[in-house]
Amino acid sequence: IADLAAGRALAERIRTAVAAASFAIPNSSESVKATISIGIAVFPPDADTITTLIHHADLALYQAKTTGRNRVVAYADLSPAVKAAGFSALG
Repeated sequence: IADLAAGRALAERIRTAVAAASFAIPNSSESVKATISIGIAVFPPDADTITTLIHHADLALYQAKTTGRNRVVAYADLSPAVKAAGFSALG
């Protein structure tokens, strides 16, 4: 993915597709609905190493989960306080 806008658009398409799908339960007539949260970070604006990039995407994912789930959050969306505090800021 070339940039934040493209990454966010792809993540939203994935999130929307999962939310719209029904998943069959093996050996059952039941199906379930599911939602996902996605955290994204972009190289190089958000990080200069793969380890940092993954860490920043993970922070964005946890922010998505703590602010309502079923959403896409980019590292760039995080407040400076959350970025500085890391996971401890997310409870």
